[in-house]
Amino acid sequence: DIVPAASGSQEEFTMGRPHVGSAEGDADLPIQAAHWLESFAGTAVDVARNGQCAFLALYATMSNHARPCLTSTAADTRQASEIKKGVYTLMMANLRYDVELGLLDPLLEAHRAFPNQPLHVNRDAATASLFAHYAQERTRATNVQVPKSFWAGPHELRAMAQYLREPLLVLRMNKSGDAQLQRYMYKDFRLKNGDDHETGYCEALTDRQARDYLFECWSLHVLPRFLILREDKHHFNGVAHGE
Repeated sequence: DIVPAASGSQEEFTMGRPHVGSAEGDADLPIQAAHWLESFAGTAVDVARNGQCAFLALYATMSNHARPCLTSTAADTRQASEIKKGVYTLMMANLRYDVELGLLDPLLEAHRAFPNQPLHVNRDAATASLFAHYAQERTRATNVQVPKSFWAGPHELRAMAQYLREPLLVLRMNKSGDAQLQRYMYKDFRLKNGDDHETGYCEALTDRQARDYLFECWSLHVLPRFLILREDKHHFNGVAHGE
């Protein structure tokens, strides 16, 4: 999506507040999520709290949902579930090589998904368990309640960026509304046998890096894809950008 070119001098880049930064992190004065979104006319879209909020929020962002709350009609559920299916299909395809590259620890992830089951001691068995879990989640509709251990995490977000074929920006917002930016992207990684493996990865940006990156997007009239993670509520929102 492309933001229409600025029509005049009344339009300015307003990302972030002036503050004293530091080369070590530039987080002396955290920036409010609303300020990150202001220059892109972004507004939060709330979604159901059923454990599948990440996928519903991604759908709300991709569809530029016009209302402040996604009601999940039958059509919304069908389309959001198709997005989820595509994301988990990528995760299944990537799993073996993500494990080989050390991007994903199958023992930890299998335990996270099934905390009440005995710990795996064999990486291959844990990988097989994860593959079966991904296959099950791929077919589960987004209007179904899921347990906390099935909530989307960094690996789902990595796959979302690969599914989108563009960066996915996640604003991690605390109770006060201050936010830090994570940028999920994808690229080729070199396997031991010399082949390339495309998969997602994450970059945590300092406030200064985030401001520079978003200023570049604004300058080039590029509309980023945002999600908001409300950390105090463990809940994702989508972001709409108006007309």
